[in-house]
Amino acid sequence: MEPSLSDITGLGRNVNGRVPSTLLESVPSAHEFDKVRRERDFRFLGLTLFCAVLIGVAFTLFELDSPIVPLLLIGIVAFVVLLWRFPMVSLYTTLVACSALEVFPSPHPDEFTGRVGFWLNLNMILKGQGINASGMPVNPFELVIVTSGLFSLIQAIFGNRVSIRFGTLITPLAFYTGLVVLNYFRGWADGSDYTVMLQEMRCQCYLLITYLLALNTIREKKSVRKFFWIFALCVGLKGILYTYRRYVTLAGMEISDQGVGSHEEAFFFNCFVALLLSLWLCRAQFRLQGWMWILLPMVILGFLATNRRAGTAGFILTVPIILLMAYCTMPSRRKAAAICGLLSVTLGPAYYVTFKNSNSSIAQPARAIRSHFQPDERDRQSNEYRDAENANIMATIKESTLTTLTGYGYGKPFLKVVPMAYIGNIYEFWDIIPHNTVLWVWMRTGLLGLTAFFSVLCYAILGACRTMRNVGRGLDADSQAVIIWGVGVIVAIVVAGFYDLQISNSRNMALVGLVLGLMEGLYLRFAAPSDSPSTSQAIRSAESVHNLDSLPPANPTT
Repeated sequence: MEPSLSDITGLGRNVNGRVPSTLLESVPSAHEFDKVRRERDFRFLGLTLFCAVLIGVAFTLFELDSPIVPLLLIGIVAFVVLLWRFPMVSLYTTLVACSALEVFPSPHPDEFTGRVGFWLNLNMILKGQGINASGMPVNPFELVIVTSGLFSLIQAIFGNRVSIRFGTLITPLAFYTGLVVLNYFRGWADGSDYTVMLQEMRCQCYLLITYLLALNTIREKKSVRKFFWIFALCVGLKGILYTYRRYVTLAGMEISDQGVGSHEEAFFFNCFVALLLSLWLCRAQFRLQGWMWILLPMVILGFLATNRRAGTAGFILTVPIILLMAYCTMPSRRKAAAICGLLSVTLGPAYYVTFKNSNSSIAQPARAIRSHFQPDERDRQSNEYRDAENANIMATIKESTLTTLTGYGYGKPFLKVVPMAYIGNIYEFWDIIPHNTVLWVWMRTGLLGLTAFFSVLCYAILGACRTMRNVGRGLDADSQAVIIWGVGVIVAIVVAGFYDLQISNSRNMALVGLVLGLMEGLYLRFAAPSDSPSTSQAIRSAESVHNLDSLPPANPTT
């Protein structure tokens, strides 16, 4: 009888019995391996920081007027090391930049988040330090994304684990981004300024970039929790800052038409309220809820200080949609959603009747609603300007059949068939980027682009509805909150886009892309295979796992 494989190799019996004890003792333990790895990482980080300090000393020896450049170089080197070691840093950096850092700084003396310049071109940042860098129309966000993507690609190739998830939204997203790029070249062919075109179109590309970033990096439940915490604390910080500015820096003076800060902040305050409502309805993240309830008064006061009618419209439409979705998909919270809905229907009209003629800060939403029916002189002029602006945009869209279908091109001022006031002294892109950014999308990318843009949002909402079918069948509370909040964010950006400069804003589109990536990741994991035929077998098998913590960690390319 021939010996079996187990007899030859010793497998199936005590394998270690055939290995000399001295050899076993010489094999390092897992703890020792981990200790060596940690020491290597700390040595590498220390060496990098030491080199950065040397660079700073060298610049100081050249007698620069400001230490900003050496400090910036040190920060860049350290940040690059973190990107290499921790790929999730790019996601969290993007989220912090979206939630807390304005695109343009305000002139108020207490401004500090807007002075970071994360969304400004490097040539603008360096120009403020007396350095000429006119050939660098790229911002720090884009450098972070490119660097992170390059590092992830290198690590994936050498680790033999190249894996990129695209999701079901990739087709309309790629088609829309393609039309954006096409109309960039059309504007370039028509002689438009390339810096103006970049200012317009880059935020539309961010939608696809941040979608892929979130979809390919968030694989664990703890990452979703961190996402919630970072967003809530950053927006809460802005609420505190705007409240301080309103009542301390400005000493309670009357708020100007432009508010006390950036226009897009009202959208983020709405998203904060939507997240808190979603967490409460889903009974998720109780500790985070506690902090958000503490920050809510500051967020509301900050929201009122923005003085944006678009923010009020977004709040009025977003909250009912969230309540309706919770009522239809979560039987256990149907009563709570119904009570909140009844309170809104009861208290809302009472609030409007009481405060519609008041000049107090708390009456700002009521005045915003009244402005649509009984506008004062300021609101009447604003409404007339926007009506003329919309008429001119529609005239530009109808310039030719080709323009209607494929777009007018970026960087070109819209036609002015209807007279409108000149506001170039307060808004540089007054005839480039209008208030109604939904019509702006149509004008720049044509009917095909507008259809692709709304297809992305509609597919995401359909995917959210399909995912919510799994309530009670493995869809945990955090995932439910992501889905409901994501629908609220989509509604908020569309409503804000109709009334204000929101869809054309880099921060807004980057956040929407991140949220879409979050939603799509849950859809791929929880939706039935029949709902997502393109889902890979690995994703389908993961659907049977009820906890996101059990999914294997991934470091794919982004």
